Amino acid sequence: MLELVCAGRDVRLLSDETCLLRVEMADDLDVACDALVDAMQALKLRFWQRRLRVSLGNAWVSPMLIGPVTGLRSWREAVSLAEAQAQQASPDEAAYRAVLEAWPGSSPALALATPLQFIDKLQAAIRRAKFRVTSIRPWWADAVPVDGESLGAQIFAARDGDGLAVLVADSVQWRWASCYRPVPDAVAEQALLARLCVGHAVSLADVARVEWSSGALQPVAPIVGGST
Repeated sequence: MLELVCAGRDVRLLSDETCLLRVEMADDLDVACDALVDAMQALKLRFWQRRLRVSLGNAWVSPMLIGPVTGLRSWREAVSLAEAQAQQASPDEAAYRAVLEAWPGSSPALALATPLQFIDKLQAAIRRAKFRVTSIRPWWADAVPVDGESLGAQIFAARDGDGLAVLVADSVQWRWASCYRPVPDAVAEQALLARLCVGHAVSLADVARVEWSSGALQPVAPIVGGST
């Protein structure tokens, strides 16, 4: 399946490890999306080849925790709560579209929030090019159990050129989720993860780190320093 990777200002369409096209995301989203549509249509792919998944870099997606909240009446209400929380946390209070990974009634649920203007225009561009989206996820979703299954007492850290996404879980539920922008340097990252280890009683050996490097997800060596 094709993969459309949006990392910072760079948008690439990949087939396995082959880059089929590359478009720079200009300041004007409409201009950038028009260029993306033209480039995708120029590929002249058959209709059965036009399925793709979208992988978002840390510039475009923010993990956060919602709840637990009592009295929620519907999934739409829970999603609206997540979108409001994302907007309040935004420096410019921009609108967001959120996806919940679980119901936030009795325990915290992981939410993934994306700027509304960006994701709506990106999806519209893909439709105009006559491609079909099968999923929209962070690039690190394959390395982190975002669905909440198989959680262990550990910290997940996913670094790319735009930010550092950090999620903390115990053996039952999520405890922390955030994205740090701009991306901290190596010393600041290690200090941040060490503080989270102390605060959440997680061993340094249980910090799982991945990095988006050269267009691929790469494991990162464990932090040296023993356990908390």
